[in-house]
Amino acid sequence: MNQQRNQIVDAVVIARILGAALVVPILQVNVIWGDESEFSDIFDLDHFKNVLANDVRIVSSLPSTHLMTRPVEEKRTPLHVSPEWIRSRYLRRIKRDGVLLLRGLDSRLSKDLPSDLQKLRCKVAFHALRFAPHIQELGDKLTERMRSKGPYLALHLRMEKDVWVRTGCLPGLTPDSR
Repeated sequence: MNQQRNQIVDAVVIARILGAALVVPILQVNVIWGDESEFSDIFDLDHFKNVLANDVRIVSSLPSTHLMTRPVEEKRTPLHVSPEWIRSRYLRRIKRDGVLLLRGLDSRLSKDLPSDLQKLRCKVAFHALRFAPHIQELGDKLTERMRSKGPYLALHLRMEKDVWVRTGCLPGLTPDSR
């Protein structure tokens, strides 16, 4: 799930770089668990769209004019690509074909992005991607049980230095520096 979350963050930034609308991401089916959850099953889609409304246009599906378009698929984006690389590789193709399908984006963007794109990356990761209400409620219940009753179960989400480094965001940022 964390890899897919990172891919969503990168996809929003790439959409911004290209001036393209982002179709709500389709999550990969987990072959081990057989989980076929959709984006809106896990994340608060309305919140995602609202938070990013001034940054990237997000649509639920392709417009009817593009439904029959066979998307140009980019097989694999190299590691640490710059906005210039993204533009030089994809801009002409997306203007020509209208649709670009990207796969395997996990932490492919450079960690040295211009500040506006880095701020967008952090905004997506830590503000726009909020759990769906039913998941948030369950998390709140678990938190309350851990605080009040104990003993408790702790879930470690690996927010360690290597994870922070891959997002390009640092812990403890003030709202002005995000």
